[in-house]
Amino acid sequence: MWDCICVCGGKTTVASSSLRKNYTKSCGCLQRETIGMVARKVLTKHGMKGTRLYSIWRNMKTRCENPNSNRYKHYGARGITYCVEWGMFEPFMEWALENGYDDDLTLDRKNNDMGYSPDNCRWANWITQENNRGNNTVLEIGNECHTLQEWSRISGIGFSTIQVRLKLGWQGESLIKPVKRNKKGGSKNGSSTATDHISPIEHI
Repeated sequence: MWDCICVCGGKTTVASSSLRKNYTKSCGCLQRETIGMVARKVLTKHGMKGTRLYSIWRNMKTRCENPNSNRYKHYGARGITYCVEWGMFEPFMEWALENGYDDDLTLDRKNNDMGYSPDNCRWANWITQENNRGNNTVLEIGNECHTLQEWSRISGIGFSTIQVRLKLGWQGESLIKPVKRNKKGGSKNGSSTATDHISPIEHI
């Protein structure tokens, strides 16, 4: 074993065989310099730093691995991570551009209990994102199943209104139909209903 001094001034201990066969060329500074050059080359090559897609990739990594992120508790703390290949931006960018990325879409996981990977991710609009949330309520009305957001969009009845109707115990098609009122201000059968007291939200 030999105690050596690198040209940079660093000191290291190297085996004779490594010196003779030229396996060891520095104290480690050459490797660090090479890694830095590769990293700079990658950033220069794709030229995407500062773009929306690059920010999406960085944010994905941050919420999965940075405990200081305000979203970490919903991701990394739950065991949500990203696949090995997406640790580098270029493979992520390639997947994004080949799978319908658009500036109006966001990165969405198909299964909210699984991590970020090509098999579990897609580019989705806000409606798809909302429908994919784990806390959504799915209702069956007329042999059709949709989330509250979807029923609101289909029926034209406000999302908050449907939520209130559910709390009041309404069921079936009454959840997504306008209430017909008579001239006295009651319901169609002339009786007063609990919905008369929630008009500040929306007439239901």
